[in-house]
Amino acid sequence: MEQKKKYVRWLYDQLPVLKEKGILTEQQAEAIRTHYGPAGDKPNWATTIIAILGALLIGGGIILIFAYNWEDLSRGWRTVLSFAPLVLAQLLYGYAFFRRSGSPAWVEGASTFLLLMIGACIALISQTYHIAGDLDQYLLIWALLSIPLLYLMNASLPALLYLVGIAWWVTMKDGTESECVFYWGLLAAAIPHLAYNLRAERSPLRRNVLGWGLILTLSVTWWWVIEPEIRAYSFVGTALLLSSFYLLGRHLHPERQTLIRMPFRTVTIAGMYIFLLVLTFRLEFDPNTFSTLISGLYYDPWAARINLLVLIGLAIAYIFLFLTGVANRGPVEQSAALFPFIIIFYVLIQTAGSLRPAMVLANLAALGFGLAFLVSGFRDHHMGRVNVGLLFVLLLAAVRFFDTDWSFVVKGIAFVLLGIAFLGANWGLSKEVKEKG
Repeated sequence: MEQKKKYVRWLYDQLPVLKEKGILTEQQAEAIRTHYGPAGDKPNWATTIIAILGALLIGGGIILIFAYNWEDLSRGWRTVLSFAPLVLAQLLYGYAFFRRSGSPAWVEGASTFLLLMIGACIALISQTYHIAGDLDQYLLIWALLSIPLLYLMNASLPALLYLVGIAWWVTMKDGTESECVFYWGLLAAAIPHLAYNLRAERSPLRRNVLGWGLILTLSVTWWWVIEPEIRAYSFVGTALLLSSFYLLGRHLHPERQTLIRMPFRTVTIAGMYIFLLVLTFRLEFDPNTFSTLISGLYYDPWAARINLLVLIGLAIAYIFLFLTGVANRGPVEQSAALFPFIIIFYVLIQTAGSLRPAMVLANLAALGFGLAFLVSGFRDHHMGRVNVGLLFVLLLAAVRFFDTDWSFVVKGIAFVLLGIAFLGANWGLSKEVKEKG
């Protein structure tokens, strides 16, 4: 019965999508609801969150209890107590798998508890038998043993913890260690779970949590895994990464939503603008050749080639997403989609030794981002986008305030004019919205 309710709930979740695509009419959707009747209670995410917090507290409490007077116990008792929580977690997980697989609270809570007990067991056994190893080795083993939990019951909190764990593992590296590139393989192990749960028809809470976890951890680990001294990675690669994820966010969720529900677009737009602000300063780098992509600067050649394959994959993904109708999008979308071309042009100018023209290009591009948001906001009567555009312009002006030789009078007048424009735009748009409302 529980399985039937699960399928009916899934069908009801698909009805809005089918109506939006014109496959079903409202009358047909209502007829389907009448035929199948109520699907039972929808997943109670408050209960799920409480179950997850309970699992975290229980797991942490067990670890603290064992830590008390741990040194006074014999090696045999330590071994038994090390495995006992893991066995208990497996029993609870088995119950959830066979009896409560339709309950998000049981699925997420049991999966999280088992993941924590795996880590605790590894740590306790290593301490008991004095098994040598560093923190990065411990994190790697824990992450590898956690992969099945992402798929057996489609649990997303373990997936989030897995993303954080492999990101932590990478940041434990020196930054010149070739083993950093193994991160791409670890990330690939989570891709099927992410691809399935980031789709528009999935649970919004699950989708948003995974989206934020993926984009934030990848934004950090990118700079550890690549060799940032190679401009093809630090400049072009970063641009491809940001633009590809922005376009992916547009593809997965084309409708406009709040910032918290658009992790890919929110983080990538902020990243693009900050990147452009950095490029507005005078930057000098040693020249790179194509051989550095093949052999690497600090990495072993095999690691450099893996990173090169990732860069090529990013370029292919970007081209595919770019060709899905960029001309039909607004000024903000077009600016984000064309971002890699701006950066490539910047690199070509800078490589030619023209540092000042490259800085001018970066300043114009940063200003263009602000104007794109202003145009989009005024066109759609969206005050949030207008304010973002004004904020981008003000940030660029503030950066140039400390980086130019203009007199204080000129700078003061410029800021007064920008402040008047800020207040005037908000007042005018608010008045127009009220008149139309």
